[in-house]
Amino acid sequence: ANECDFCNLQFPLTLTVAPGATTALVFGRIYEGGRTDTTVGGPAPSILAEVGHGTSGSDPRSRNWTWTRALFNVESGNNDEYQGAFVAPAVSGTYGYAYRFSLDGGLTWSYADSDGAGSNVGLTFAPAAVGVLLVQ
Repeated sequence: ANECDFCNLQFPLTLTVAPGATTALVFGRIYEGGRTDTTVGGPAPSILAEVGHGTSGSDPRSRNWTWTRALFNVESGNNDEYQGAFVAPAVSGTYGYAYRFSLDGGLTWSYADSDGAGSNVGLTFAPAAVGVLLVQ
């Protein structure tokens, strides 16, 4: 009931950054019927967005990922788009990154991959479809 209708990691799908540096902006989108499609000129109320990173091949739904708050960017059709950046790990390597959205103040989260996730028909979150972060 608390999973959003649709969400995704919009852009970019790959990032390269120096160890400990701040990434470029990462964008994610959410659609929630009755919320994102009814507001004009700003974010739908009571939606939290975060962009995060973790070990390559790990599931962002685990506790081993680091999350940073993302801010509303623009409305895109019925979707709200968010933007955020994060500090890359201090150790060189390959990592994953993704978005997550909460409709209930952070009690539960919907995790967003590159091909779309959520409760709408045909959408499933796939840990293998998160962004690729190269730290070098």
